[in-house]
Amino acid sequence: MGVLHSAYIRVRHCLEPILALLISIQTIRRRGASCALIGVLALASCSVEAAGPDWVDLTEGFDPVKAFKQSPNPEVWGNSLEVGYEGSLRRGVWLHTDAAAEDWEDLGHGFWRLARKRILQEDWSGNFPPSMTSGGLPVEPLDGARVAYWGSALDNYPPGRLPASYRMLADDLPSFALGRRWVYWLGQPGGQGPGRTRLSTWLDFGPRMDREARLEWGSVSCRGIPLLTGIPQTIEIPQAGMTRLDFASATWGEGEEGTAVFKLYFRDEVIWKHTQTVEASEHIDFHTLVLPRSARVGSELRFELEGPATIGGILTPRIYSLDWAQHRRNQPNLVMYTAGSFRADNLVALGGDVRIAPNLNALATEGVCFTQAYAPSTNALLSNAAIVTGRYAQQIPLDDPTSVLPSQVVTLAEHLHSQGYRTVAITDGGVSSRRFGFAQGFEWFEESLDAIDDPNGERWTEQWPMLESVERILNSGDGRPLFLYVHSQRLQWPFRVSERLRKDRKGRPKGQRGRAKGIEDAVESIGPGVPRKRVSLEKARAAYRGASYDSDWAFGEFRGLLEAFGTLQDSYLVFLGDHGESLGAHGVVAHGQSVWQAEAHIPLVISGPNMQGAKVDHPVSLTTLAASLVGLLGLEPQAEFAGPHLMEEDPDHGVFVFQGFTPEDSARYLALIHGGYKAIFRWNDRFVDQDDIVGVFDVVRDPKETDPVEVTQDVASSLVQYLHRVLPGLLHPTARNNRVGTVGR
Repeated sequence: MGVLHSAYIRVRHCLEPILALLISIQTIRRRGASCALIGVLALASCSVEAAGPDWVDLTEGFDPVKAFKQSPNPEVWGNSLEVGYEGSLRRGVWLHTDAAAEDWEDLGHGFWRLARKRILQEDWSGNFPPSMTSGGLPVEPLDGARVAYWGSALDNYPPGRLPASYRMLADDLPSFALGRRWVYWLGQPGGQGPGRTRLSTWLDFGPRMDREARLEWGSVSCRGIPLLTGIPQTIEIPQAGMTRLDFASATWGEGEEGTAVFKLYFRDEVIWKHTQTVEASEHIDFHTLVLPRSARVGSELRFELEGPATIGGILTPRIYSLDWAQHRRNQPNLVMYTAGSFRADNLVALGGDVRIAPNLNALATEGVCFTQAYAPSTNALLSNAAIVTGRYAQQIPLDDPTSVLPSQVVTLAEHLHSQGYRTVAITDGGVSSRRFGFAQGFEWFEESLDAIDDPNGERWTEQWPMLESVERILNSGDGRPLFLYVHSQRLQWPFRVSERLRKDRKGRPKGQRGRAKGIEDAVESIGPGVPRKRVSLEKARAAYRGASYDSDWAFGEFRGLLEAFGTLQDSYLVFLGDHGESLGAHGVVAHGQSVWQAEAHIPLVISGPNMQGAKVDHPVSLTTLAASLVGLLGLEPQAEFAGPHLMEEDPDHGVFVFQGFTPEDSARYLALIHGGYKAIFRWNDRFVDQDDIVGVFDVVRDPKETDPVEVTQDVASSLVQYLHRVLPGLLHPTARNNRVGTVGR
């Protein structure tokens, strides 16, 4: 029935203009030419209506601050709510939390803590850092704007073992820091604790831009409408014929547990009601609602939230017609899955053990496998920035570990959103975070805070929560083509092995187990907090391969979800690693410290239309991935995206790999893959010559780089000349590295 209705609507839309034209012609014949203008205007009006937008984002043009100015609701919030700055580039309100001296827990040695309420994402850009007063006097934050970073680190220590070294980060004592679960007050050992305190944190409504309202709360950064208890928000329906409303309701109720009731009013009647538990963490539910037939352009929808003082939101609200929701998209979906630290030789096609990655091995045989794909950098932040911007990190620029993507740089997500794509990112932490600006261009950006702030793995789970998030997103489509970007950071030190792998290995017959690559030994995780120097390379390699097997399992589950929802039909699926892991190669045990193949060579597989069962053997850089994927979708790439296309071999195009951040007094290295050779240089920002060549290798014949190639003077000179010609352009910034106001653009 729904299909017939959809067909009827489309036929009606096609026939109405024709009907109007026939009526106009008939009118002209009967009443004369004087009436012709009326018929033409009627036809024009009809055609304009048919050419309207297919869907509308209800956050566009919405100013959430107006509601808070008109109705601060002191009955619910008392004096804990204060509207943000008038002249600021960002919008929001301050939340104040008061505590008495007896509320603080004495941890000894000058540390005190308080259970934290309303855990939201602090503004790391420095616009509105959290502040505290004790006894009416200001308390300085620990290390300025990074107060949340150090507080989250303190969360991972038992109360009696908080390190005194944290006091060294304070310009003066007392100081405070904000963890995810606790607020910390640092004073002199044996000194007096905090008195009556007030903590003020910023509740961000996003940049002051007409095109959207944005929320940067908890694990999500998305377009949305803030909704606090007792403070309604009203939206006008902006377009005719829009009858379907999709959105998510969310609550962040830390310290305010109870039950919240969402209500949606149309003409003062409740047309939707939803009861949602306010938990110790965020709670998000997705909804689809058919609006009353009487809804017209200019009609008002009013959202309200009832219950205890609760921070809530209506996330990604969008409205569209029923026939649009049912019709087939005319653009392919694009799905990218990036696995942090995933080595190329985890795949059989790239020299790996057949048992490590069965799901990815299958993808490599079905799609196009790039056998010589290289990370732009062996540092995760620099490499992922290059992937999403289509340029080397030095061009952006990112020049230290606290850098964020400048707002002037257009990302792949921003470009695809401008082309009509629904853009969604799901990450489980690490550098793919809005802290570094990676939310730019995504309507919905969701990251696991535990994965970011839990380096010792105390809250690590085998369940891969990101899969649940992916399933929610796939179940909430609105007819637009989807760009889904997934980043997994789970393959990080300490390498943790699931019970699933141990059972799988033990359950196999001995003849099928084998001990190649050490995977049989990967039955024990490396314990949280164990330093690398105390773990043998053999055990580290075995645990890494076991954790790689778990990553492959998760990718298999992820692909299964895509297939179950039909997302891969006539669409593209991309798997890649952002860099590798040394595991002792050439004396290096981690990543970001060299440009050897173990860190630089990465897997890259693309599956989709006209991308089946082939290998591409020429060198490619992930900097060209953005432009290549846009081209596969049949769209014009952003001018700044680097070329050439991944499928096109250009003998004059070289591939560069940069090392990660290094101290000024340390040697830095870069690799150039060009003319059939990989040359490694010791370099600085100003000059490189032939004396700086560390070695030249034929990595196809010698993938472990143990046998340097003796090159002629002409070959060495040619490599250096190419470096001198191209490298300056790669080191020239194309945007100002502004670290203010860029979060979650």
